[in-house]
Amino acid sequence: MFQWDDDAIVEKLRSAKDNEDSWQLLYEKYAFAIIGLAYKVTKDHHFARDVLQTTFTKAFQKLDALKNNAAVKSWLLSIAFNESRQILRKNGRETIVDLEVLEPLMDASQDVDSSLDEENEVLAIAKQCLKGDERRVWVLRHQGALSYNEIHKATGIPLNTVRSHLRRAKQKLEKSPQVMAILGGSR
Repeated sequence: MFQWDDDAIVEKLRSAKDNEDSWQLLYEKYAFAIIGLAYKVTKDHHFARDVLQTTFTKAFQKLDALKNNAAVKSWLLSIAFNESRQILRKNGRETIVDLEVLEPLMDASQDVDSSLDEENEVLAIAKQCLKGDERRVWVLRHQGALSYNEIHKATGIPLNTVRSHLRRAKQKLEKSPQVMAILGGSR
Protein backbone atom coordinates (compact mmCIF):
# COMPACT_ATOMS: atom_id res chain seq x y z
CA MET A 1 0.00 0.00 0.00
CA PHE A 2 1.34 3.41 -0.99
CA GLN A 3 1.33 6.01 1.78
CA TRP A 4 1.85 9.70 1.30
CA ASP A 5 4.30 11.21 3.74
CA ASP A 6 3.42 14.47 5.47
CA ASP A 7 5.89 16.49 3.43
CA ALA A 8 4.33 15.38 0.14
CA ILE A 9 0.78 16.02 1.36
CA VAL A 10 1.62 19.54 2.57
CA GLU A 11 3.46 20.32 -0.67
CA LYS A 12 0.32 19.35 -2.61
CA LEU A 13 -1.73 21.58 -0.31
CA ARG A 14 0.65 24.49 -0.75
CA SER A 15 0.46 24.19 -4.54
CA ALA A 16 -3.36 24.04 -4.53
CA LYS A 17 -4.77 24.97 -1.13
CA ASP A 18 -8.26 23.82 -2.07
CA ASN A 19 -7.06 20.30 -2.95
CA GLU A 20 -9.81 18.27 -1.24
CA ASP A 21 -8.02 14.93 -1.70
CA SER A 22 -4.94 16.12 0.17
CA TRP A 23 -7.01 17.61 2.98
CA GLN A 24 -8.89 14.31 3.20
CA LEU A 25 -5.59 12.38 3.47
CA LEU A 26 -4.43 14.68 6.24
CA TYR A 27 -7.77 14.36 8.02
CA GLU A 28 -7.78 10.55 7.81
CA LYS A 29 -4.22 10.39 9.05
CA TYR A 30 -4.65 12.63 12.12
CA ALA A 31 -8.35 12.92 13.03
CA PHE A 32 -8.20 10.19 15.70
CA ALA A 33 -5.09 11.67 17.31
CA ILE A 34 -6.72 15.12 17.41
CA ILE A 35 -9.98 13.75 18.85
CA GLY A 36 -7.99 11.77 21.44
CA LEU A 37 -6.00 14.79 22.54
CA ALA A 38 -9.07 17.05 22.57
CA TYR A 39 -11.05 14.54 24.61
CA LYS A 40 -8.24 14.15 27.14
CA VAL A 41 -8.21 17.93 27.62
CA THR A 42 -11.95 18.68 27.53
CA LYS A 43 -13.37 15.38 28.88
CA ASP A 44 -16.35 15.94 26.56
CA HIS A 45 -16.87 14.17 23.23
CA HIS A 46 -18.97 17.03 21.81
CA PHE A 47 -16.20 19.52 22.57
CA ALA A 48 -13.64 17.10 21.12
CA ARG A 49 -15.55 16.96 17.83
CA ASP A 50 -15.78 20.77 17.78
CA VAL A 51 -12.02 20.93 18.32
CA LEU A 52 -11.46 18.55 15.40
CA GLN A 53 -13.50 20.74 13.07
CA THR A 54 -11.91 23.97 14.28
CA THR A 55 -8.42 22.49 14.03
CA PHE A 56 -8.80 21.70 10.34
CA THR A 57 -10.52 25.03 9.65
CA LYS A 58 -7.61 26.89 11.24
CA ALA A 59 -5.08 24.66 9.49
CA PHE A 60 -6.72 25.54 6.17
CA GLN A 61 -6.63 29.25 7.00
CA LYS A 62 -3.07 29.27 8.35
CA LEU A 63 -1.29 26.73 6.17
CA ASP A 64 1.34 29.34 5.31
CA ALA A 65 2.32 29.51 9.00
CA LEU A 66 3.57 25.91 8.90
CA LYS A 67 7.36 26.20 8.66
CA ASN A 68 8.34 22.53 8.40
CA ASN A 69 6.07 20.37 6.24
CA ALA A 70 7.20 17.19 7.97
CA ALA A 71 6.09 18.61 11.35
CA VAL A 72 2.43 18.84 10.32
CA LYS A 73 1.39 16.34 13.02
CA SER A 74 2.80 18.39 15.89
CA TRP A 75 1.41 21.57 14.28
CA LEU A 76 -2.11 20.10 14.07
CA LEU A 77 -1.90 18.75 17.63
CA SER A 78 -0.73 22.16 18.87
CA ILE A 79 -3.73 23.81 17.22
CA ALA A 80 -6.02 21.15 18.73
CA PHE A 81 -4.52 21.61 22.19
CA ASN A 82 -4.95 25.39 22.04
CA GLU A 83 -8.52 25.04 20.75
CA SER A 84 -9.33 22.57 23.53
CA ARG A 85 -8.10 25.02 26.15
CA GLN A 86 -10.04 27.83 24.45
CA ILE A 87 -13.29 25.83 24.58
CA LEU A 88 -12.75 25.15 28.29
CA ARG A 89 -12.19 28.86 28.94
CA LYS A 90 -15.31 29.83 26.96
CA ASN A 91 -17.39 27.37 28.97
CA GLY A 92 -15.94 28.32 32.34
CA ARG A 93 -14.26 24.94 32.74
CA GLU A 94 -10.60 25.92 32.74
CA THR A 95 -8.59 23.11 34.28
CA ILE A 96 -4.99 22.24 34.83
CA VAL A 97 -3.92 19.83 32.12
CA ASP A 98 -1.93 16.72 33.07
CA LEU A 99 1.51 16.44 31.52
CA GLU A 100 0.48 13.11 29.93
CA VAL A 101 -1.91 15.05 27.68
CA LEU A 102 1.06 16.91 26.26
CA GLU A 103 2.94 13.71 25.40
CA PRO A 104 1.45 13.47 21.89
CA LEU A 105 2.83 16.95 21.18
CA MET A 106 6.27 15.99 22.44
CA ASP A 107 6.18 12.62 20.68
CA ALA A 108 5.06 14.24 17.45
CA SER A 109 8.04 16.59 17.45
CA GLN A 110 10.42 13.68 18.08
CA ASP A 111 9.05 11.34 15.42
CA VAL A 112 8.85 13.74 12.50
CA ASP A 113 11.15 11.56 10.40
CA SER A 114 9.76 8.20 11.53
CA SER A 115 6.32 8.14 9.91
CA LEU A 116 6.79 4.53 8.81
CA ASP A 117 7.95 3.03 12.10
CA GLU A 118 6.48 -0.23 13.43
CA GLU A 119 3.64 1.35 15.37
CA ASN A 120 2.47 3.48 12.45
CA GLU A 121 2.65 0.50 10.10
CA VAL A 122 0.58 -1.63 12.49
CA LEU A 123 -1.94 1.22 12.84
CA ALA A 124 -2.19 1.52 9.06
CA ILE A 125 -2.81 -2.23 8.76
CA ALA A 126 -5.36 -2.08 11.60
CA LYS A 127 -7.22 0.68 9.80
CA GLN A 128 -7.41 -1.56 6.72
CA CYS A 129 -8.20 -4.88 8.43
CA LEU A 130 -10.63 -3.82 11.12
CA LYS A 131 -14.14 -2.58 10.49
CA GLY A 132 -16.75 -0.57 12.36
CA ASP A 133 -16.54 -0.22 16.12
CA GLU A 134 -13.53 -2.57 16.38
CA ARG A 135 -11.56 -0.23 14.14
CA ARG A 136 -12.82 2.86 15.95
CA VAL A 137 -11.94 1.67 19.46
CA TRP A 138 -8.58 0.23 18.32
CA VAL A 139 -7.53 3.54 16.76
CA LEU A 140 -8.78 5.58 19.73
CA ARG A 141 -6.84 3.29 22.07
CA HIS A 142 -3.59 3.08 20.10
CA GLN A 143 -3.43 6.30 18.09
CA GLY A 144 -5.54 8.53 20.31
CA ALA A 145 -4.05 7.01 23.50
CA LEU A 146 -7.42 6.95 25.26
CA SER A 147 -8.12 4.68 28.21
CA TYR A 148 -10.95 2.15 28.04
CA ASN A 149 -13.14 4.43 30.11
CA GLU A 150 -12.34 7.45 27.92
CA ILE A 151 -13.23 5.44 24.80
CA HIS A 152 -16.50 4.42 26.48
CA LYS A 153 -17.33 8.06 27.27
CA ALA A 154 -16.23 9.39 23.88
CA THR A 155 -18.14 6.83 21.82
CA GLY A 156 -21.04 5.82 24.05
CA ILE A 157 -20.08 2.16 23.59
CA PRO A 158 -20.53 0.21 26.87
CA LEU A 159 -17.25 -0.31 28.74
CA ASN A 160 -17.29 -4.11 28.54
CA THR A 161 -18.08 -3.89 24.82
CA VAL A 162 -15.06 -1.61 24.37
CA ARG A 163 -12.92 -4.27 26.04
CA SER A 164 -14.43 -7.00 23.83
CA HIS A 165 -13.87 -4.99 20.65
CA LEU A 166 -10.24 -4.36 21.60
CA ARG A 167 -9.63 -8.02 22.46
CA ARG A 168 -11.13 -9.20 19.14
CA ALA A 169 -9.21 -6.55 17.21
CA LYS A 170 -5.95 -7.65 18.86
CA GLN A 171 -6.68 -11.29 18.03
CA LYS A 172 -7.39 -10.43 14.40
CA LEU A 173 -4.22 -8.37 14.10
CA GLU A 174 -2.11 -11.09 15.73
CA LYS A 175 -3.29 -13.44 12.97
CA SER A 176 -2.36 -10.95 10.25
CA PRO A 177 0.76 -12.02 8.34
CA GLN A 178 1.50 -8.33 7.65
CA VAL A 179 1.53 -7.46 11.35
CA MET A 180 3.59 -10.53 12.24
CA ALA A 181 6.12 -9.62 9.55
CA ILE A 182 6.50 -6.14 11.02
CA LEU A 183 6.73 -7.35 14.60
CA GLY A 184 8.81 -10.38 13.71
CA GLY A 185 6.48 -12.65 15.65
CA SER A 186 7.77 -11.12 18.90
CA ARG A 187 4.42 -9.94 20.25
